[in-house]
Amino acid sequence: MKKWIIFFFLPFLFLSKSIGEPVGEPIGEGAIALTTTPREAEIYINGKLLGDSTPIVLKLPEGNHQVEIKKAGKQSQNLDILILDGVVLSKKVILLDLPELPQKPIKLSDMLDPKRDAFETEEEFQERRLQLLNKFNQAVQQQSPGYQAGIVYLDKTRYDIDSQKFPVHIEWQSPWAKAFDLPSQGYITAKRDDAKVLWQTGSQKTLYLYVSGRQNKLTHSDPVLIGLGKEWTVHFNQHLPTTLLMTWQGDKESISSAAFNPNLSIFASVTGNIIKLWEVTTGKRLHTLKGHEDKVSSVVFSPKGDMLVSGSMDSTIKLWKASTGELISTLGAKLFFNAGHEKAVTSLAFTSNGKQLVSGGADKTVKVWEVSTGEVLHTLTGHKDEITSIAVTTLMDNISVIASGSQDKMIKLWFNSVPLYTLKGHEDTIQSLVFSPDGKLLASGSRDETIKLWRIPPCGPPRTLQVLDSDVISLAFNPIGNILASVSGSNINLWDVFSGEILKTLQQDVLGKSVAFSSNGQKLASVGELSSIKLWESVTKLEHQE
Repeated sequence: MKKWIIFFFLPFLFLSKSIGEPVGEPIGEGAIALTTTPREAEIYINGKLLGDSTPIVLKLPEGNHQVEIKKAGKQSQNLDILILDGVVLSKKVILLDLPELPQKPIKLSDMLDPKRDAFETEEEFQERRLQLLNKFNQAVQQQSPGYQAGIVYLDKTRYDIDSQKFPVHIEWQSPWAKAFDLPSQGYITAKRDDAKVLWQTGSQKTLYLYVSGRQNKLTHSDPVLIGLGKEWTVHFNQHLPTTLLMTWQGDKESISSAAFNPNLSIFASVTGNIIKLWEVTTGKRLHTLKGHEDKVSSVVFSPKGDMLVSGSMDSTIKLWKASTGELISTLGAKLFFNAGHEKAVTSLAFTSNGKQLVSGGADKTVKVWEVSTGEVLHTLTGHKDEITSIAVTTLMDNISVIASGSQDKMIKLWFNSVPLYTLKGHEDTIQSLVFSPDGKLLASGSRDETIKLWRIPPCGPPRTLQVLDSDVISLAFNPIGNILASVSGSNINLWDVFSGEILKTLQQDVLGKSVAFSSNGQKLASVGELSSIKLWESVTKLEHQE
């Protein structure tokens, strides 16, 4: 509805004949001069029609008078005026359009789940459905209360001044929003000053959700909360891959170790000194790799997924071509001036560029290998017991950071192979290490039934995530680093990295051995001790019910 404005002028005027009927010398009289927009308007004084257009000047006796100005299709205006002896009162009035009658509101169910009419073609139905969704999103943009998806609660205690992440808890209220089965945890990104004002203006904010549709499926954008006169995108802690896509059972032989390639298309399982490569989507065995003389203790794929590397109790490392299962080379003989491990190879990890391989051994050493030549570039010492886990990342300025965990309950950090930090806090063997994608966080899992999150470079004590009744076997970050998956017993826990809360627990039928995210974070794969594979995916669609 348009806003209306009334202009008031109160001058003393000598009336001109061009304005209206001349006014003689008043005795106990005054006058009103009226101008309206539009000019055609009915002028009522004290209920009596005295004119149908303006400008007009009307003589009136002293005293109070009621003036009403009317025009079809316009909002009427009422004026209370006081006429004084010898005074001409001048007024200009703008008549505004009558507001449009509100249309009958379209129900949310009609917008989000319309029914196809018998006389509609499929193309016509989809076009109408798109128009309804556009109306829905327009209502969301206008912050119409009826289209509110839920409530957001800001968590001031967990605001991170460095990352500018402001954690929120979401309470989904609308049935249509609940149908998406979205997470209840997320965060917004806000500078400190904005975050402070957002908090001061109320920790509870309204939440809206834009939607779109294609064929018979609805999808959603990230939700937005309203504060400081604008929209703030609420980032979910990733759409969790919790919908079971497939499961299959291998040859039921007990396995000691397992690993997935980067795109989750192949996984390697270890039984004794035999390695088997499987196709994840079909369960088909692709290759059987033989060559180690003792049990294989660790396997890892190269960053490109074209190579599999295995470490064994026979103290050697073997490189295999993943596509054919062909043995490429064996590392461990004395090369140049450096030797391989003197005892079992217990852990392996590639650098991000795939050019170096880092291995940990029962001989308490960490070795850095040049993959192309098999040369040992560095031998790192300092642990008091055998190495049980290795993780590698690259920071700014091409600084390589190696994390090594051991049965001595300690983690050592090596910056470009220089030992700079020893992290203490676990009460038992370190079994799994993984860096976040940005390298700023290190997660460690232990037999002491805890996960610890360490800042890199270290500053202050770590945050501890408590796992009940089981040690931590495997860890994996999602690609954006806000979800951590852990394997403990037959449980796979999905943790919110910022809050430390378990967002979802998935079940493996048997004891889990390994877990991995796909490169886009939309899938999660796990393998159990009997070569049982489960693959979960993220589902953010709302199916249209016929």
